[in-house]
Amino acid sequence: MGFEIAKIADATTRDVECINGIWVIRIRTLHRSKDQRNKTEISTRTIALHSAVLAEGFIEYVKSLPEGRCFRKSIAKQASCTERNRLD
Repeated sequence: MGFEIAKIADATTRDVECINGIWVIRIRTLHRSKDQRNKTEISTRTIALHSAVLAEGFIEYVKSLPEGRCFRKSIAKQASCTERNRLD
């Protein structure tokens, strides 16, 4: 199971959380705006962040952002153009 690249690019600061000591991106309808959609209304996806991503300072980066998107909207839009690409 993996994420579509567009879902990662669309992640918000509220999607990044620590669950039982493991940093994850947890995409769920609760944190989506009207222009962001999950496949189903109750769809939730959780994927652990790789140790290399953590070592590069991703958590510190997310904490430095105001509440909202983790990545620029243009990156999310570009990723949605190649939605068949998946991170498995």
